[in-house]
Amino acid sequence: MKRLSIALLVALSLPVAAEEIAPGSFAYGTLVDTEGGEPLHAVRLPGAVYQRSTRGDLADLRVFNAAAQPVPFAIRAAPVPTATPPAGVVLPVFPLPGTESGTADAPLHVRIESGGALVAIDRGRPPDTGSAGTYLVDASALRTPVAALELVFEGTAPLVARVDIAVSDDLRSFRTVNAGAPLLRTQLGGESLSQMRVELGGVQAKYFRIHASAGTLGASLDRVTAIPPTEAASAPREHLVAVNGKAEGKAFVYELDAAYPADRVSVDPVEDNAVLPFEIDGRDGAGGDWVRLGGGTAYRLKQGEITISSPAIPVRTGAWRAWRVRITGNATAGKPPRLRLEWIPAEVVFAAQGTGPFMLAYGSGTVQTSGALPIATLIPGYGTDKAVEPAIATAGTNVQLAGPQALKPAADLRQWGLWAVMGAGALALGLMASRLLRQGRPGTPPRR
Repeated sequence: MKRLSIALLVALSLPVAAEEIAPGSFAYGTLVDTEGGEPLHAVRLPGAVYQRSTRGDLADLRVFNAAAQPVPFAIRAAPVPTATPPAGVVLPVFPLPGTESGTADAPLHVRIESGGALVAIDRGRPPDTGSAGTYLVDASALRTPVAALELVFEGTAPLVARVDIAVSDDLRSFRTVNAGAPLLRTQLGGESLSQMRVELGGVQAKYFRIHASAGTLGASLDRVTAIPPTEAASAPREHLVAVNGKAEGKAFVYELDAAYPADRVSVDPVEDNAVLPFEIDGRDGAGGDWVRLGGGTAYRLKQGEITISSPAIPVRTGAWRAWRVRITGNATAGKPPRLRLEWIPAEVVFAAQGTGPFMLAYGSGTVQTSGALPIATLIPGYGTDKAVEPAIATAGTNVQLAGPQALKPAADLRQWGLWAVMGAGALALGLMASRLLRQGRPGTPPRR
């Protein structure tokens, strides 16, 4: 019994040794560039972490200081898009008179009220919107940035064009914030296609200039609506383009090297003038069940020198390592379309214990338990206006730590220890039973 107790203690002590985590427990690392002596820092997770982590929940992620000591950290999730988009604001639109050169940079004569609102615009000649295709939008009354402009043109005739959006606060100097943004309104193959939204990413300015990139717009601009940004809409995004999908009937399957937290996806046909209604599915591995994530219509239309592709659509987020694009209806795709995934990276917030440089370590087959703290535990006052906001840090050089061999799962020492204890116990019980049987057998003298 004494030996059995010793074996049990040895078995129970094995997990303690297995939980000693150091940088050598991980395959790769990313150095973090920090500035100043702030107590907390936040760094956006680089794509390499998602690509090389063995866990969809990033449990095999740690933060170390220069002395290879782990420091407290938390994962701050990416902002979630709101279910109800914010209401837009209709802005005054002024057609700019045409110019001999057809450009948008000729001098203007304008009348402006004291608050900055436009009253009239003149170049000394009547407006000719059909030739110039240039408009000035008055946003001087707005007090918030603009995430996007939604354009409405008169009539219902097909429209394919590209526009440049420039902004100004004084009507003297303009800077371009979106060049060659595609606009589309047409019907093809029974499908009504419309793309009249121009993304700006959260720009704040008094005036917006909309100008046809090449040729004319073909229709008069009737209304412009400014869409205010949400936290998710204004956050910087990462992306990945997957090609060479494997054809499975009318579907294409894309096996990725990692589970990226994509919340927007675009399907881009590689052939011109293609329109493909589709459904998109995801699964967490090769043997998992497919889950429907969204659907839409993919297109790639070419008219003269202008080519317009369909925008990204929102999809259900998850740890999907495989994606499937199913072509629906009577449409067919000869070649696999390009699949573009977009996501907002999560942030790692860590305490600056010890000295830098600090390092994100990731990719381990042996580290199975997350070391992240709840974000409210790490940031005092989190969720209130008194919260301590971490200093911004940036991901720097990627380094190799233990290398690919660290990705292999190690033997489960605890499981083996428990099996050893159970085996030892079974052997001890067997010996005890054998002894009792011999003692109780008639004619068998007791052992001394």
